[in-house]
Amino acid sequence: MLNIGYNQFYEFDSQWLFFENLEELNLEHNSIKVFPKEISKLSNLKTLIINNNGIETLPEAITSLSKLELLLLSDNNIEKLPRNISDLKNLKTLILKGNKISPQEKVRLKKQLPNCKIYW
Repeated sequence: MLNIGYNQFYEFDSQWLFFENLEELNLEHNSIKVFPKEISKLSNLKTLIINNNGIETLPEAITSLSKLELLLLSDNNIEKLPRNISDLKNLKTLILKGNKISPQEKVRLKKQLPNCKIYW
């Protein structure tokens, strides 16, 4: 587990990508607005916590995190998730509270993630 929440980071540090066996990454309450497509290098991630960062979009590459079970995205500025979000077959819980998710996007997410509990 790498817990670096509440540290006022403004960007995703590429050094974090060296933790290839990392299963849990907590970056909540920073100011990271953009996540790099290289996030896919953290292929063993099961938990990704990125609440309260001001994120507007997530890279499509996040859908390659096939072991991801828990994705916390609360209190960002997200309007929609990547189109291939259904590739996250192991995702059990998705928390999107405090974002700008439209009713249409909610319908799409429910269809694409039928076995996932989604909290708006």
